[in-house]
Amino acid sequence: MLRVYIANVIKRHSSACVFVAGFLVLESQVWAASKLAGAWRLDKISIDRRRGETLGGPVIDTEIRRPDESRTIEIAGDVVTVVTTRHLLPSTTTDQYQLDGQPHTFEWGDTVPRPTAVRTGKWTQDPDGLELTEIYRGTQRQEYRWTVSADGQSLTIESTYDRPCPPCAPGVTRIVQIFTRQR
Repeated sequence: MLRVYIANVIKRHSSACVFVAGFLVLESQVWAASKLAGAWRLDKISIDRRRGETLGGPVIDTEIRRPDESRTIEIAGDVVTVVTTRHLLPSTTTDQYQLDGQPHTFEWGDTVPRPTAVRTGKWTQDPDGLELTEIYRGTQRQEYRWTVSADGQSLTIESTYDRPCPPCAPGVTRIVQIFTRQR
């Protein structure tokens, strides 16, 4: 469908418009070939917890864990589907991220009915990464940045929280997860 659109642009508009349309098509093709897609195993997780305040600022403790989790990531245009499998307490969840820069509601939690939150996602400048912002309960903001290493073998997900969520995760302000490519 995009090729038809470009053909119409070529017929009707100046060369400047053709260049812009051509750039958009190339950009979409790059995203489709992102190194982000594939199977990943979580190797390390570090959790920063706010322990208190001093005159110099907050006191942060960092906890390092080695969890047992894997993710499979598929990309179709601006939709990223992530299947997360946890092995220790067996569970599988599927999340979809729409990376169009627009806010979308999604369900979360394990209560009935499940509450909703708002998520906005976009690709980073580098086609091998994405950024998500989630708003819970109208005011609690969480931000995520997913980046793939230059060699395509490591995925880092950095999560930051503007208002830590006691008691579910007392004092957590930042989580960094490092995954290794499986295929």
